[in-house]
Amino acid sequence: MSTQEQYPWKAVARTVLQLVIGLAVAAPLVVAAITGDSAEAAGGALAVFLGVSAAITRLMAVPYVNELLQRVGLGAEPKPKTDVAEPNLTDTYHLATRDDA
Repeated sequence: MSTQEQYPWKAVARTVLQLVIGLAVAAPLVVAAITGDSAEAAGGALAVFLGVSAAITRLMAVPYVNELLQRVGLGAEPKPKTDVAEPNLTDTYHLATRDDA
């Protein structure tokens, strides 16, 4: 099962974030297209919006960026759960240091 199926609200939130960033970057061209009746500005706005959205989508697939997104709850998967008492020790270490082993 894909992460989009497991956590659909995260997929929606990530898509909305991509669209908002793309629109923010393309906003000046969108305004120029609306106020100037310019087909070139409208085409440019669409090209910038799609390009930025695609770049953001690709960046979100980078493991480091995904880790950063996990910190704010938008990672592809939830944060991994660790043992609160000993988060850095392995099971092998625990078995080796047991008194009854």
